[in-house]
Amino acid sequence: MKIGVDIRPLQGHSGYRGIGRYLENILFNIPEHLKESEFVFYADKSMKVPEDKLEHIKNQKIIWVRPKHVQKVKYVRALARPYNVVRPSKKDVDVFFQAEAAYGIGRTVPSVGVFMDVIPLLFTHEKASQKMAGVIKYKQIVAEKIQDKFYREVLESYKSAAGLVAISQASKDDFIKYLDAKTGKRIVVTPLAVANTLTSTANSKEQAKILKMHGLTREKYILYVGAIDQRKNIAGLARDFFEVKKQHQDLKLVCVGKEFGLGKNLKLVGWTEVINAHPESKKDIVIPGYLDDAELISLYNNASCFVFPSRYEGFGLPILEAMQLGCPVVCYDNSSLPEVAGNAA
Repeated sequence: MKIGVDIRPLQGHSGYRGIGRYLENILFNIPEHLKESEFVFYADKSMKVPEDKLEHIKNQKIIWVRPKHVQKVKYVRALARPYNVVRPSKKDVDVFFQAEAAYGIGRTVPSVGVFMDVIPLLFTHEKASQKMAGVIKYKQIVAEKIQDKFYREVLESYKSAAGLVAISQASKDDFIKYLDAKTGKRIVVTPLAVANTLTSTANSKEQAKILKMHGLTREKYILYVGAIDQRKNIAGLARDFFEVKKQHQDLKLVCVGKEFGLGKNLKLVGWTEVINAHPESKKDIVIPGYLDDAELISLYNNASCFVFPSRYEGFGLPILEAMQLGCPVVCYDNSSLPEVAGNAA
């Protein structure tokens, strides 16, 4: 069998987010009966192919997808579809797997699409344009309307998939509720799992070294791992942290994630305003950026707790990661989070 897989979610920015982690785990855990199949990877030629995440697959080849060069042109890029859609050929693959529907769910061959969530649909009131003014605001509004149109087209594309999977029952329920009950009823729920690389622990000396490198003491910090967009509620996390510090003055907050280096985005979601309002405690917020698994394991192992203040998740994988590594979890009670955490948070 020839299995086509769009690996663009592993390239660029997406590779550091949940969808990249998801696809990486799918490819790492290919069932035994499929390991002799030929894997055809569709990749963006303008970005580096993550060979370390594919090298375990013996029989593979790459088909290059033309990048959208217009995405580099300011303002114009807002008017164009973000990515070129993949149209697999029957001569190349027998079946096609698409983890990110925005890249295209193939109609030319039987395709399996993954449904993550309805975030853009539920959070339309929290657009970047809300915090802008003047001409820039109206340009942003136009861009947002066009992006909303693209998103609707992506949602419509799920109907053409031969098979559909959702990452949680909550996601499937949302598909049925907000999108299309008929299509939603044929979705199969396949919950996520923790990566094999996050199931072992480093020795105590190595962990102590990592904590010292970041200026941390065991069980004297709260940990957050994730992105920074509005629904993640990191401004609320910061406000709560400063409130807790009134009673626990030696406590620190550690925020792990590549996006914490994006100053403009931090300002848009309200993080910067909250931090600047507490100059006396700014030093107690540690932002190490993106960490490899060894460092992440150490931070999970030694945190007083992991806090996940998200207001909506298709799944919420960091909750499982924390629990796998013995870190107590505090999370909100919404969307898929109760399904993932059960009674253990």
